[in-house]
Amino acid sequence: MATASSDNTTKVFSTGENPALMTELKGHEGPVLSVAWADPKFGSILATASHDHCVLVWQEVEPNAWEIAYRHTVHTSSVCCVAWAPKDYGLVLGCGSSDGFISVLTLSEKPDVCSSAVMFHAHKLGVTSLSWAPADKGSGQEPGAACSRSHDSKEFLRKKNCPHMRLVSGGCDHVVRIWKNHSHGAAWRPKQEWQQHKDWVRDVAWSPAVGVGSTTIATCSQVRVARVPHRV
Repeated sequence: MATASSDNTTKVFSTGENPALMTELKGHEGPVLSVAWADPKFGSILATASHDHCVLVWQEVEPNAWEIAYRHTVHTSSVCCVAWAPKDYGLVLGCGSSDGFISVLTLSEKPDVCSSAVMFHAHKLGVTSLSWAPADKGSGQEPGAACSRSHDSKEFLRKKNCPHMRLVSGGCDHVVRIWKNHSHGAAWRPKQEWQQHKDWVRDVAWSPAVGVGSTTIATCSQVRVARVPHRV
């Protein structure tokens, strides 16, 4: 388990009957605002976002020995949230910032190399949260089943029966937006938006359960923490 703290550190704990502090990660120059684990198939990889405008990707190189594998510094304000895409796409990380932009990084399986980085403007007053859609092809298969033999995210997306990427974001402009990318490239476009909240959208969550013909997104806002399920 990893925790984010205003003391500029991230702490990693073991879990179970006797939880214990395993290590303390120091690399940010401001409060850590968000943490996210990559899928275990890539090893022990953790992303941290901070008020210092920076995202760090950490890798456990030996038991309890962590190092910064990649440093992402394109944002001009606090990075409020980070979230890894479904493992089917490879090591793809979404980052939302108070500067209003979302950046999407595609890292190599050794996360010290970034093969692509895309930024697009998402919310006028800043991005507070984001969440990825499950990799469902609508074919009746388990998500990612047709492409599970390949770790190459570009090859995955070139195949006819593989899906586009989608993510949902919430912002300080009171809006929830769904974004779609067909080619694993620079063209992230808004697909749908909701303006049902009357204050900042504080969090969004795309249900990992793949239903028949639709999936569900839950959102909550600053005022009265209203939860609004959306079917898409």
